Amino acid sequence: MLPRRRVKDGKLFLYTSKTGATVWLPLPDHVLDALEKGPNKSTDFFFCTGQGKKSTAVNNWREDLSKLFTRAGVKGAHPHRFRHTLAASLLEQGVSTSEVAMILGNSARVVEKHYAGWNLQRQKKLEQLLRTTWQKPGSLVRVK
Repeated sequence: MLPRRRVKDGKLFLYTSKTGATVWLPLPDHVLDALEKGPNKSTDFFFCTGQGKKSTAVNNWREDLSKLFTRAGVKGAHPHRFRHTLAASLLEQGVSTSEVAMILGNSARVVEKHYAGWNLQRQKKLEQLLRTTWQKPGSLVRVK
């Protein structure tokens, strides 16, 4: 259930479930357009009338996504996978673990543990850091 009041000035207002912190996340224009053009039956909510139970809405979405994943041939998929994809994509673009943690509502330690293992951006950065330590031949510093 997404109340329309939570989308304002092109941003989605959320409370993180783990910390209770408030977060405003910008939404791309095509997402905002799709929200407005969707089969909305309510002036107060996107995707639903707001008359049913929250658990019913969640279960309906979970079932619909499961069918979509099956049709797309995505094995082992679940709705939380979108969260994993967002975290990994942000880290690959060089966003720090602390900033990703703020977006997800986690601690940097949790992001480091679950999402920041290996990614291409991190690999390139580590390679570059290592290259900066290389010495020219003959300029090796000897430690006594």
